[in-house]
Amino acid sequence: MRGLYAAETALFGEGSDALATTEGARRCEYLTSALTLSLDAAEEVRADWSGPSRDTFVAGMDGAPQDTVNQLVNEVTNRVRELDEKGLRDLAAADSVSDLAESRIDGPAAFALAGRRSLLEGIALVIGRDEEGLVALVTARSPETAERLQSATADAVAALDALPDAVAESFDRPEDVQTAADAVAELRVVLSTEAASQLGVTISFSDSDGDS
Repeated sequence: MRGLYAAETALFGEGSDALATTEGARRCEYLTSALTLSLDAAEEVRADWSGPSRDTFVAGMDGAPQDTVNQLVNEVTNRVRELDEKGLRDLAAADSVSDLAESRIDGPAAFALAGRRSLLEGIALVIGRDEEGLVALVTARSPETAERLQSATADAVAALDALPDAVAESFDRPEDVQTAADAVAELRVVLSTEAASQLGVTISFSDSDGDS
């Protein structure tokens, strides 16, 4: 176990109470090391995307701006699909935590839904609004489609904002979970069909298609 998953276990996993005592010194060292490695990796990505990678992305991954649009729309669509199929659809259909696959339940910090909410917030930033992001590109071709994309994104974000951080707590609010699942499914349809069509993008299968 490495990176942020290791930090989560160190902070919230079995034995984490020792962090506040002298017996937790070794665990603190491990936590510091895990977070330092994660920070270094994040900084490397940030620096790269603030320089050469950003320039390449804008110019076109394969030499043309449309190539970048194709890859960006596909990546965002696959992340929405991930939220739909692996984050909310199963949760809405389940009666209890025991009905869910291990990959769908909370880790030691009990914030699985908060993580999915953060993923959607990142997706929303890429989709954008008004004169920013994918919405701006779609607006140039079809203002009506752009409005539907922007509205579907806002509805999905609001629906996930209404959910608790922990998967286990969501079973007390089945209607809210169903609303969130429906909203993300609608966003997926608008993005992968209407918006993609307006942008001349063909949605391809991702490497994770078919994974449980």
